[in-house]
Amino acid sequence: MIWWPTEIPTLQYGLVTLRPSEEKDIDSIFNACQDPLIPAFTTVPAAYTIDHAIDFVRSDPFSFAERREFRFVIDYGNGDDVKFAGVISLHTINIKNHTAEIGYWLEKSMRGKGIGTIAAKMITDYGFRTLGFRRIDGLADVDNRLHRNFSQLRATKKKEYCATRSHVMMVGRLIWHSLQRPIRPGHR
Repeated sequence: MIWWPTEIPTLQYGLVTLRPSEEKDIDSIFNACQDPLIPAFTTVPAAYTIDHAIDFVRSDPFSFAERREFRFVIDYGNGDDVKFAGVISLHTINIKNHTAEIGYWLEKSMRGKGIGTIAAKMITDYGFRTLGFRRIDGLADVDNRLHRNFSQLRATKKKEYCATRSHVMMVGRLIWHSLQRPIRPGHR
């Protein structure tokens, strides 16, 4: 059974924090989405406007309440040095089948620092251990060299969650990664 919390929590590991979005994030989201790589490899519109960013942030409570998406803002740093790094979510949620898809993007200056890998580990760990998902999928375009983050996550989580239940396959131009937790507790 999927356990759904009453609010989006704040999760932290080292310098990476996953937290609910706030009005103060609108400008950061808008500015980050001007980078052509974000719409090239995600569902973010190519002509991203400030109205898109406003709708994005203000839709969070509704998509969460309807159990359609579990979205976090990614922050990087401590204290006064905290910077907006990107967005990550579990979406395409199927409560009945205990499945979700992971998606994220990072602001250009935050790439290549391991932030996406850590955030993906945090959200999948939360999805499996706390929410109760049985499978979390990820899709990456073959031209997106940064998709390796989910591949690395797959490799590091395999022993803990996947046993022999980890899949990678090509679907057109997409690489599909699937993480599954063991069906029985203690199954390795």
